[in-house]
Amino acid sequence: MLGQFAQAIIARKISGHQFRTILEESYGLAYADYSPSTDWESAVNGERDLIMNGLGGSVVDEKRTSVEGYPGKWIRFVGQNTSGELAIYFVGHRLYSLHAFAPKGAPRPENFSTFLNSFRLLSKPKA
Repeated sequence: MLGQFAQAIIARKISGHQFRTILEESYGLAYADYSPSTDWESAVNGERDLIMNGLGGSVVDEKRTSVEGYPGKWIRFVGQNTSGELAIYFVGHRLYSLHAFAPKGAPRPENFSTFLNSFRLLSKPKA
């Protein structure tokens, strides 16, 4: 199911990449470039909705957040077979989407926070 989800994300974007690992838990990072005129909140909400639709999920909690001053959202969700958290950031014209998934009904893994809070920009975006 996650393989189809990853393909849908990549196929939807002009330029996109995804990196992930599958264990009992799943952690991943995807990024895609958007037009410079893209509204950050529309892009972030669109990514959230795509992920929720792909997993048959619904948002349980959502908060605004940021990384190095760039806007984003943190989302907790429950899906048909999985639950998890997302951190989605819009940096310049690039959208970064981090996910942490676990089987539905499993306790929240401690690694969720470690992974989602580890994201840093290695360089400033081009103007």
